[in-house]
Amino acid sequence: MRVYGKAVLFENDIYFGCFNGKLYKLENSNGKLEQVFQTHGSKRNYHLVYNENDDFRADFEIYGKDIKGSEKTILELGAILSTPIVDKGIIYFGDANGLIYAYKLK
Repeated sequence: MRVYGKAVLFENDIYFGCFNGKLYKLENSNGKLEQVFQTHGSKRNYHLVYNENDDFRADFEIYGKDIKGSEKTILELGAILSTPIVDKGIIYFGDANGLIYAYKLK
């Protein structure tokens, strides 16, 4: 999925939000990518768009017969569209559903 905001660096790890409603960490030393956090909307609706391998479901059509329905489902994923902010080990970010999150980084 798409990344709209900028990534931020904290303690040699890179953090960024994604349109799929997940916050990711990229280990700067080895390039390993990890999911760190998933928005409430993404937890609730992720299975409607993606399969267990994080690929689009075979039966989900972005531009299929029901374009408005597909768009609504995608928007309800709680996309992270902005650049996160880190202060004192806590990362702050908002989602497309209007929620603000504060997550303590390890």
